[in-house]
Amino acid sequence: MDYIVLFVGILFFLELFEFNVQKSNTIRGSIEKLYYYYDKSIFLFFLIHPSFYFVIFIVLLSDNLNYQMLFILSFKIFDIFYKLDLIKRVYKTGDISRELDEILDLPISPILYNVSLFAYPAMLYFGLVN
Repeated sequence: MDYIVLFVGILFFLELFEFNVQKSNTIRGSIEKLYYYYDKSIFLFFLIHPSFYFVIFIVLLSDNLNYQMLFILSFKIFDIFYKLDLIKRVYKTGDISRELDEILDLPISPILYNVSLFAYPAMLYFGLVN
């Protein structure tokens, strides 16, 4: 049981790191911050998502791939590749619709960023307890 609390705590702090890297008032601001790392190196972009690698490590270590773990992994994969697609559309090809361009400038509630701080560790806890 102690290792479960340790893993959940580590994931919480990794999510807090990602939260601080991506935090902005708009989606465009968040994408701009991520583009900074992407422009330096695609590997650096992937390195600023350490919680994804930690969850993969937990799945391999615990040999536990239940639906909670699949939920975390699938949302993390979707999140990373959606960010890459937005970066490509906004900064590389410029192939962005007017509607999406307007959505990128809408303000984001701070609650949206905080969801990952609590949802992923909670899902990890329930995934490891089963």
